[in-house]
Amino acid sequence: MSSREVIENVQADLFAIQDLAYRDFQAKLMPTVNKETVIGVRTPSLRAYAKKFGKTDNVSAFLEVLPHKYYEENNLHGLLIEQIKAYPSCIAALDRFLPYIDNWATCDMIALPTVKKHLEQWQYSVHIVSDLSNVIGEFTEYSPHIALMDIKLPFYNGYHWCSEIRKVSKLPIMFLSSASDNMNIVMAMNMGADDFVTKPFDLEVLTVKIQALIRRSYDFSVGNSVISHRDAMLNLTDATVVYKDKKLELTKNELKILQMLMENKEKIVSRDDLMAKIWESDDYIDENTLSVNVNRLRKKLSGIGLDDFIITKKGLGYKLG
Repeated sequence: MSSREVIENVQADLFAIQDLAYRDFQAKLMPTVNKETVIGVRTPSLRAYAKKFGKTDNVSAFLEVLPHKYYEENNLHGLLIEQIKAYPSCIAALDRFLPYIDNWATCDMIALPTVKKHLEQWQYSVHIVSDLSNVIGEFTEYSPHIALMDIKLPFYNGYHWCSEIRKVSKLPIMFLSSASDNMNIVMAMNMGADDFVTKPFDLEVLTVKIQALIRRSYDFSVGNSVISHRDAMLNLTDATVVYKDKKLELTKNELKILQMLMENKEKIVSRDDLMAKIWESDDYIDENTLSVNVNRLRKKLSGIGLDDFIITKKGLGYKLG
């Protein structure tokens, strides 16, 4: 099949999954892009098509054709580049492609997998959030030392997640976005970001910026200070629990009790172990005092919506619910 035939078939496939209402909405977000070049394919549908098309023998022919006529063809091109497993080939294809892109939305679709491959070459361990409706859950589970994020994200934008992360962590946050006007940069920094890198960017320059930001941040602090369970986040640095929009302050003993339970969330923690944990600070505590502390902690947690967060296992101890 010739390159021309491949392109015509791809265009026909994209028009087959067209959503005109979405086209009108998307076109308004990209004033520099001619509306006539926007087909109107929703991102999940386009990603599904890219995954399917990427397994065919026509990928190479499609990637050879530049420039493309339609906005979605460019997005498809970027998604296909993500699928190139050989790092040098991936970067070469990206370098060839980016000069033809004149809008922020296409850039925003393709950056992270390429950045991941590049940073792994520098021996970084990189995690890309899989559930963008639960960024905080994955953030606390993975416990990163730096967060890279875009402004335009599904469900909630990057400003929202930056603000949420700042409620529980002081780790460095860097925005990577092509929405680089002054208003967006100022907004990102006001929401708690530490740096803003404009797309498209040089990967070597990005690496140096990440190294510098990590070096500045961890000269004075290292380690995970947040533990999560049931969307509740325990911040060990300031002895607080954050759940949804509510924040709860803990006493020293309450912090130790909850920390031990959350560090052993799949296990039953005995009363003896909890008392030993509190005794580490030379605070004497007996069975009755422990019960008072646990009951008071339960009441506090219930007050912010965390009912049955601590469950009593008779004769054994306590476990998170």
